[in-house]
Amino acid sequence: MLTLRSHADVQAEHDRAVEQLEAGPSPALNPRLARHEHAAMSAARDSLAWVLGYTDTAPWTHRVLPNPTAPDVFSEWAKAETVNHNSALMREDEYRWWYGSAVEHALSWARGADTSPPASPYGY
Repeated sequence: MLTLRSHADVQAEHDRAVEQLEAGPSPALNPRLARHEHAAMSAARDSLAWVLGYTDTAPWTHRVLPNPTAPDVFSEWAKAETVNHNSALMREDEYRWWYGSAVEHALSWARGADTSPPASPYGY
């Protein structure tokens, strides 16, 4: 099992996602990509807030898991990871699919399994 990133690293990335959400989408993005960016930054914010203990509710499954441990984060990551293989969800609710994929990425990063920060535009 991987070790979670430091609180400071997770906090900095959470803050970056919040800043990007507050700034809004880049005017250069077409509406579809703007929704994609919003889903990704919302997922990064929600996932990292949960990892930091700011919310008790896991971002993808909505399970109540306060102050998640590394095994809790792995469990939520594993459940979110399945969205990447759910083409039906992609067709039915593209925003939810993007959100789930970005939750998977943010939790993968928080676990130290991914080096691409989740709040980087198109870093997923």
